[in-house]
Amino acid sequence: MNAAIVPTTLASPVPSQPLPIEGPVLLNLLVVDNDRFVREACKEAAAALGYHTTATGSAEQAFWLVDSQNIDVVLLDLNFPGTGGLEALREIKRRQPDIEVIVMTGNGTVQSAVQAMKAGAYEFVTKPFGLNELKLLLEESLPISS
Repeated sequence: MNAAIVPTTLASPVPSQPLPIEGPVLLNLLVVDNDRFVREACKEAAAALGYHTTATGSAEQAFWLVDSQNIDVVLLDLNFPGTGGLEALREIKRRQPDIEVIVMTGNGTVQSAVQAMKAGAYEFVTKPFGLNELKLLLEESLPISS
């Protein structure tokens, strides 16, 4: 991943005040990638941007988290072993249709992007991507507040 990771400097694991990106909305993000390095880099980057972030390398655990926690956005690897990324995307959208899913892949094609969008992906991004691109994707996926 080609992202500059800013270390979190919070003394406690849960900040007393959320770090707002654009206003008071705190996004609950789930990162799902079987590559531990990518998963942890995305988690660190999103946390540094002020998002509450959970990460897993398992589709089954992702389904459990989607069912049991308040998740707004899922950052999902398309090339997932076992349960493929498209199948995981469909299952997440079946369980929680309001969750936005950003699909990421290291070897994206137009065909895979089209398939992901047809399956309900909010956006499609190719790896490596930078911190600014991640920030923009997450800001765009924020629920609209009135």
